[in-house]
Amino acid sequence: MNKALLDALQHGAKGLRKSAISNDLSAPLTGAQFAETDEKWNEYHLKVLDINLEEWIHLIPEYTFKTELMPITPEDADIFVQSYLEYESHLDHATLVGKSDARLSAMGSFTPSNTLLQRAEELQRRLQSVFDLLIDGNTSGVFVKTSCRSPKDSPTSQIKLQEYYLKMLAECEDRSENTRITTLLRAGLETMRMRNADDALALLMRSRRIWQDMGLALLHPERWNQHIVVRRWQDIEVDMEFRCFVYGNRLTAISQYNHLCFFPSLVASQEIIRLNLQRFFEQRVRPALEGKFVNYVMDVAIIGEGFDNVLVIELNPFLETTDSCCFSWSADLAVLEGRAVTATESASPDRSCEMRVRDRPQNGASSLLDETWRAILDLC
Repeated sequence: MNKALLDALQHGAKGLRKSAISNDLSAPLTGAQFAETDEKWNEYHLKVLDINLEEWIHLIPEYTFKTELMPITPEDADIFVQSYLEYESHLDHATLVGKSDARLSAMGSFTPSNTLLQRAEELQRRLQSVFDLLIDGNTSGVFVKTSCRSPKDSPTSQIKLQEYYLKMLAECEDRSENTRITTLLRAGLETMRMRNADDALALLMRSRRIWQDMGLALLHPERWNQHIVVRRWQDIEVDMEFRCFVYGNRLTAISQYNHLCFFPSLVASQEIIRLNLQRFFEQRVRPALEGKFVNYVMDVAIIGEGFDNVLVIELNPFLETTDSCCFSWSADLAVLEGRAVTATESASPDRSCEMRVRDRPQNGASSLLDETWRAILDLC
């Protein structure tokens, strides 16, 4: 076990796979959270690795996005680990010698060392060849992540985020907090559209999320099965992502994914969406996954017109470190585990899956945003 790496990962790590722009508690848990025994946190790490994309995508290829997997070695992973450490040192130095906002302004001025850039050249060539398989005249880019998560926290994407946000907001007549957060979400999605390997590596090499995930994987060389995941770009509306809770191979609960926002159209279509997601799970997902997975949290998107074209985005561990969105792991555990009689089930006994969406704007929702995203939101 690499004690130095483990100690580094413990610094500031808080949780796993939180949703889009809330305070990013999506770091894999390390020893600090299971200090009573090494066995407990090691068991947790394995649960994280068990749900990575490689473990399920081959079971439902027709019900997810067109995907290519590029294997990476531990040596490749170390490039991402070392680059992020250089980036953090760069920010710390900027904060030390600059003004209070120097850390944010320094995000765009970081360049990895020549040594790391040289190490990444071969990685870039391999990645570009995968891009070429998916990008053609009929596509508008790709989405890039690693086996566990995407680099949506990357400073490169934050710079683009501000540009996209201001451009999109200029087209909005309403400047309410709810509209601004919704616009920020839309801009955030656009920052993840990649068209070449250079831009993708720039995100991956500056992402704390990727640093954490690669660090966790490096702690378990006996389980090494890591990839850069390249997925054909598909436009997704920010109100059409959902988090589905599966316990005992039953779909027990559904929440809107971007739960800081109020979407009037989502409220109006809630029931038909719930029924379509239940049908998708029962007819497509459960038969394919039940031989391997029992309890998990599934993120899905509804694509295009109507509500019947559903695609799986990713699977997450059924653990309280996965964001519960409109539910609560403490107050609603019985609902999430299918042990409670839900409001939906009371109204109709044949429908035991509860769906929750926000039915009005949430006061002070912006206070729950990541600090960098909140600063961009406050520009207007």
